[in-house]
Amino acid sequence: MSIYIFGSGGGGGTSGTDTSNDTIESKYVLNPYTFHDKNGNAGTGLIYNWDGTILAGGSTDGNKVTIQPASSVRHIAAGSYINREIELAAMPAGSVALSQSGNKVTATRTAGYVTAGSQDLTLAAGSTSLSRSGATVTLTRQAGYITAGTDQLTVPLASHTVNITSNGTTTVNPLSGTAGYSVLTINTSVAGSVPSLQNRSVTITANGTTTYYPTGAYDGMASMTVTTAVPATAPAFDVKSVTPGSTSMTVSCSATPYMFGFVANTTTTGKIASGMGRRGSNTGRGYVADYGAGNVLSISWSTSYVTISVASGFSSYSFDTSKSYDVWVAYI
Repeated sequence: MSIYIFGSGGGGGTSGTDTSNDTIESKYVLNPYTFHDKNGNAGTGLIYNWDGTILAGGSTDGNKVTIQPASSVRHIAAGSYINREIELAAMPAGSVALSQSGNKVTATRTAGYVTAGSQDLTLAAGSTSLSRSGATVTLTRQAGYITAGTDQLTVPLASHTVNITSNGTTTVNPLSGTAGYSVLTINTSVAGSVPSLQNRSVTITANGTTTYYPTGAYDGMASMTVTTAVPATAPAFDVKSVTPGSTSMTVSCSATPYMFGFVANTTTTGKIASGMGRRGSNTGRGYVADYGAGNVLSISWSTSYVTISVASGFSSYSFDTSKSYDVWVAYI
């Protein structure tokens, strides 16, 4: 039966639209939209949205697109009409296998998805053991994992007594069948006399080398006490090189100073060029360039130094600080 569609106003005749050749079907229309087929029958679209289903089964004409699995992300663009079935090919199954060679375990992977589950690899058991041959203890290992436990090796030890009756060297070896001694007792009994030793004290009163021996019927000395009582000596005199201040100079002495004398190579007017003094007097004689000699020195004595200054009343005189003075010191 042919269907004709007329415009508004209607009328007789066959001048309407002929739908007999239309190919519209439910599988070509989005759900839930309605339509009329070539026979004028009302229908509802069977193409569902993303959260529904499509026609069951494969395409009747075999016209489909197959998407092969891949490691990268695939997309179907939104807003496009899919006029054929989209088939997602099944991912091939992969696998993981474990193998062992000596102490090396290898995991071999085959590409594809891996199903849930587990695979066991049994490792060979190892062992350790102890053995002894004479004094040598050997630890033997067998390759593989070691289970918990202990190995014990009993080493026989001897208890022995040795008597030493004479001087010399004695070697004590372990007894046959043992690895050593747990207890070794040595009894020493060597006949001999006890030496007679002297305790002696001496006093040394002079420098030099002195040799002391035991006195009387002694074999040696148990102790030797030496007391040293050599009086300290000092040189009769010595010479000091001193750089003075402008008005005084201090001379360090090796012993108690008794007398001093000094001289400097200076010819500058008003500079003290030489002088002398002795213990018991706080005044010393000096020679001043271009002026002559006089009691121009004031002296301060000590047991280890002497200080020589310009005496009061001679303020126009001074020591030459650019010179080094040689000072002769005589000791008591």
